[in-house]
Amino acid sequence: MRVRSEHFGAALSTREKIALGVSGAIVLATVGYWVVQISDVISALKMAYG
Repeated sequence: MRVRSEHFGAALSTREKIALGVSGAIVLATVGYWVVQISDVISALKMAYG
């Protein structure tokens, strides 16, 4: 993908801001899910091994 020099450094468009917001929300949801899964595994291990 080629970036035009006159667009480089310009403010983000509305579509780009929405894309960044959605991407950030997906990353945060993934991290939250991962944390919950790890905590469930830790609690299961504590129940199994005391």
